[in-house]
Amino acid sequence: MKYSHLAPWIIGLVLIAGFSTGVCFGDRNPGAEKITINAGSQGSVPLPHLRHQQVLGDCNLCHSVFAQRTGAIDEMKAAGTLEKKQVMNKQCIKCHRQKKKDGEKAGPTTCKACHSGN
Repeated sequence: MKYSHLAPWIIGLVLIAGFSTGVCFGDRNPGAEKITINAGSQGSVPLPHLRHQQVLGDCNLCHSVFAQRTGAIDEMKAAGTLEKKQVMNKQCIKCHRQKKKDGEKAGPTTCKACHSGN
């Protein structure tokens, strides 16, 4: 194997190319800056999506529960795989209350604070 000394160089070049083009690790899809969540009879809830991304930094904190696509929450409700108020109570308000308890800036911690504009 007279070319075995080239293997580390080739691997390095492939990794650099992958990082620079996003091929190896994919480009992160930031989604919409703002999203409106259908909240049934209570009306819709405006969600500052970009602000959440900046604060949380981990999309999976929310998207481990529902897919990253428009209508995913409504689809899961219709299929019975997402409980009524599960996103709001077990995701949103729970996180906001924890941040408030930790002394951090937090979002609304009551239902009416989000639904008030509807």
